[in-house]
Amino acid sequence: MMSFTYRLQQAEGKSLAHCIENGTEAFGETDAAAVAALRAALEDKMGRSEAVAPPTQPEAPRVELREAAPEQPSPQGPGEAPPT
Repeated sequence: MMSFTYRLQQAEGKSLAHCIENGTEAFGETDAAAVAALRAALEDKMGRSEAVAPPTQPEAPRVELREAAPEQPSPQGPGEAPPT
């Protein structure tokens, strides 16, 4: 099973799920729909095998998604402590 993290945002009045590891994005009317669409997009992307002949019965890839922690601002200059 492949494991990816994602962040949810609101864009254009819809939910947007963004995969942190490879930049894949998917929209949905709700957060759950966006995550489901992201999972389907990742499974499709990971299931392609352009470089080798596919097996006679391809195994469907399984994708696990975990919501990422909110981004924390980083220090801006020398000696500046990270925010707590």
